[in-house]
Amino acid sequence: MVRKEKSSSVHVPRKRCAVKKVSVLGLSHAGLGAALLLKKLGMDVFVSESSREPRNASWLETLKQNGISWELGGNSLSVLDAEKIVKSPGVPPEHFLLKEAKKRKIPVVGEIDLALSFLNPKKHIIGITGTNGKTTTSHLLLHILKKAGKKVTLTGHRNTALSEIVYAQEPWEFLIQELSYADLRDNRTIAPHDALLLNVHPDHCDQFASFSEYVETKFKIFSQQTRSSRAFLSSELSTRYSFSGSTQKIIWEPREIFNICPAIPRYFEGLEENLSAVWSIVQHLGIPKEVFLESIFSFRGVPHRRQIVDSKRGLLIVNDAKATNPVALEKSLEWMPGKTVLIAGGKDKKVSFEDLKNIFQSKIQCLLAIGSTGKILLEHAKDWGISHEDCTQLSFEEVVQKALTLSRDQDVLVYAPGASSETFRTSEECGEVFCQITTAWGKDSKCFPG
Repeated sequence: MVRKEKSSSVHVPRKRCAVKKVSVLGLSHAGLGAALLLKKLGMDVFVSESSREPRNASWLETLKQNGISWELGGNSLSVLDAEKIVKSPGVPPEHFLLKEAKKRKIPVVGEIDLALSFLNPKKHIIGITGTNGKTTTSHLLLHILKKAGKKVTLTGHRNTALSEIVYAQEPWEFLIQELSYADLRDNRTIAPHDALLLNVHPDHCDQFASFSEYVETKFKIFSQQTRSSRAFLSSELSTRYSFSGSTQKIIWEPREIFNICPAIPRYFEGLEENLSAVWSIVQHLGIPKEVFLESIFSFRGVPHRRQIVDSKRGLLIVNDAKATNPVALEKSLEWMPGKTVLIAGGKDKKVSFEDLKNIFQSKIQCLLAIGSTGKILLEHAKDWGISHEDCTQLSFEEVVQKALTLSRDQDVLVYAPGASSETFRTSEECGEVFCQITTAWGKDSKCFPG
């Protein structure tokens, strides 16, 4: 939740105060943070949201309290009545208003670029991206730096928006910035002092002309770095791809963690590259090995990532709602301790599921297929000889209830969609519903205990 305006002000050079009227396209947490920051700087701000209701109902009250006007249920031409437009990351680049803004030569900037223009460039920023694991990695690094006694904050993606951090003006030594493909696509001035690219796997193929274009977008995390910056990437990525620039390249091995911790916590089994990448970063930040090891064993995980909802009655129920592509789904199933009743499917991102044959055959007791990709998964289940239920016409709530019924004599029930949700605005919202229904059944909700 964005804080109400404080009496302190953001220092802004005069040349940046020339713009007086700004529109914010998209009322996301990033859009809200941008609107409040702009208002604090004395600008006339208008927010436009295509949905009939914002993701958080309190956001409208926050806008009202700060004297910011808005519209819901559609983006009107009023957005173009501005000297600048700030784009939320969820707004597609082909949006008709963005095309019209280009014709009218109205500057369009991403929320991160906006915030960075008001941030001290000497501040130490650590940028993290990748197809899978960036949220877990970001939160783990946050946990380690706090254990080391550092003043650190986390921003980006589903976390606190960078604009809100600039707005709040709270002191910090390190800022961890989790960066999605949309963040890197929309913003041109992202230049972390330390930048980490975890991995690149096929995902969001519906948003790009080719996989190589998606890869190029991920590598943009390094594009604005300087000679004093550090670029962290795995030996596998370093061998497969190359990128130009004078930044220092730090190469880490995906299984390097076993050299310092032969027995890693159960939570991180299958996520060795996350631990290895973080270990590489913390070494260069001067964090002692003892602090790192203590931190990985005390880390309690992140909601919607390997989240244990119930472990009683002989049935393990797991919410892995953020397993939103086939590689993440595969890792999720590998982590499960027994035969699994799996709820999977969602938005069709034009990604293949064909490589999941072996893991499906070895781990799935029954597949409950939902959403557009559910139809694809059903065809694979038939070909691979896997028990399945066509749930593409059921509500998500009905599917979860059905899964609980089918799971009575099984080992594991997991929601790991392998796709983005198409019935909820975010995967997290869908994961919350899964937790609510299964918690009511089991009366026990907690994250994996390390």
